Amino acid sequence: GWIMSLYGHIAIDRKNLQSAKDAINNLVAGKIKRWNRSIAISPEGTRSRSGRLTDFKKGPFHLAHNAQMPVTPIYIEGAWALNPP
Repeated sequence: GWIMSLYGHIAIDRKNLQSAKDAINNLVAGKIKRWNRSIAISPEGTRSRSGRLTDFKKGPFHLAHNAQMPVTPIYIEGAWALNPP
């Protein structure tokens, strides 16, 4: 919703490849490079029904490559149990 926009959230339309690429390019040009920002992104794209990690999508890695920024992986223990689907 609108509160996410206030915090700089950029929605990615995963059903429309060109729209998703445009959003990623906008993120690189605007939020990351110009404002020198870090971002948090879930590379698997969506939550699993079981809580198990799913295959990673390519988008987050294209984003890091295009922005010429490093990827710093983190692991959050117990996040799924706090809010199961």
